[in-house]
Amino acid sequence: MKKSETKIMFDEDIVVEIQEQMKSKNIILMIDVNQDTIVGHFQRKMKDIGMYNVFVTRNHGDLPPTHHRGYKPISTIFYSADLKIARNGILPIGIGIEGDHRNMYVDFDINSFLGQQIYRVADAKAKSLNLQDS
Repeated sequence: MKKSETKIMFDEDIVVEIQEQMKSKNIILMIDVNQDTIVGHFQRKMKDIGMYNVFVTRNHGDLPPTHHRGYKPISTIFYSADLKIARNGILPIGIGIEGDHRNMYVDFDINSFLGQQIYRVADAKAKSLNLQDS
């Protein structure tokens, strides 16, 4: 099997799996697709099924290369539409976890991530220490 056939099969399989999971869950997909994540065909497939590129949404396509020898972004984070982004970023090469790609992050709004009803842990009533044995 050729590498291109394997890549096509992977793309088709992941799209089917994401669509199935999106029926009941929000999805976050962090991926190195080894192609342009701004205008590549994987980007278009994700957009077609309702997955959005964090960095295209928030940075309007002005992105540095994500591989240390690259010239375009080939890694990204996709998210489903119900999630709201609070912050995101891409760290400089050499900062963060060591590797050949830049480290990237996204911080989602807690209400969009967990829902509006956040359960609080009840505070335990404090008890005073009472020692009878001197």
